[in-house]
Amino acid sequence: MIIKRIEKDEDGTVTLFVCADVEGGEPDYSQLEVDRLVEEGKFPSLQADNQDINSAMAEAMSSASSMQIKVMQGASSPQGADAMQTETVTDKYSDGYFDSYASLEVHEVMLKDQPRMEAYSQAVQRCKHLIEGRAVLDVGAGTGLLAMLCAKAGARVVYAAEASSMAVDAAAIVRANGLEGVVKILRGPIEELDLPEKVDVLISEWMGFYLLHESMFPSVLFARDRWLKPGGLMLPSHSNIYVAPVSMEKLKQEKLNFWDDVLGLDMSHLKTQALQNLVSTPQVDILAGDQLLGEMRTFATINCNTVTDLELMYGIRAFLLCSIVIHLDGTFCERGRSRGATAVAARRAMAVA
Repeated sequence: MIIKRIEKDEDGTVTLFVCADVEGGEPDYSQLEVDRLVEEGKFPSLQADNQDINSAMAEAMSSASSMQIKVMQGASSPQGADAMQTETVTDKYSDGYFDSYASLEVHEVMLKDQPRMEAYSQAVQRCKHLIEGRAVLDVGAGTGLLAMLCAKAGARVVYAAEASSMAVDAAAIVRANGLEGVVKILRGPIEELDLPEKVDVLISEWMGFYLLHESMFPSVLFARDRWLKPGGLMLPSHSNIYVAPVSMEKLKQEKLNFWDDVLGLDMSHLKTQALQNLVSTPQVDILAGDQLLGEMRTFATINCNTVTDLELMYGIRAFLLCSIVIHLDGTFCERGRSRGATAVAARRAMAVA
């Protein structure tokens, strides 16, 4: 693959922007394919696009702390030679990912999640001395609630990034609360926005069912690596996923055994299709205590300050035996200090039959 550009962050992380050598007969790899090859140790050979790139790479790698590889989609064609759009953002556009966040119902559910919202509010207040007079970035700002909480905590400026049309409503809400002088609504994916400065604090409400379901966290990591100052504050700073075996007999009866007898007729032929439908999407439910068949155990712990995309993709794999229930929490701490941390423990359960 051809190295088209090299960037080195302040923490020593070197990013190689590459494209396929199509003229040399190399396949036009996607980002996912490249990540898989890296994991398997079968990554194709790299070659610099020119001597300047070669010299820059030698200099950057001499003191690099880590390295990551980003595929420049379409850069192997003349029209795409300068393209920096990654496949991840393109895919989110094509499948209506951002449009789904324009729905008021999505934000209503989130705002009515009292344990979660109180945890964020308490974290902002507890970190007020780290927010006052400083620049803050809110990734996936939605209605602008977290951005406004940071503004009221004394932030000098809050950049609120929101890719959906909810950004228009957020701007109106910010004006209605008299905070337009501090909160700046930026519409667009964070991967495409150009902030006027690096920030001291990054806050985001990115946690979905079983923590990672919304696929928003990679965008938060991009924002962290691109815009957060070294030693800056991440809110939340750590997250855990917990698992436990559970009994889902009621769900099994309602969704599967139902087909055994429908008005006296055997329709069990449809049970296989019903099972496929059941396991293909998260089942969100409130469970009774007697449904637990064992103790909750920590399945994965994520350090939001240091975790990488590759670690998320390859380091956290769910091996589901029978039925399990998963819930999440997030910890807010001051630059690595966990004293007095508040956990987001909304106990939102996802059961897989």
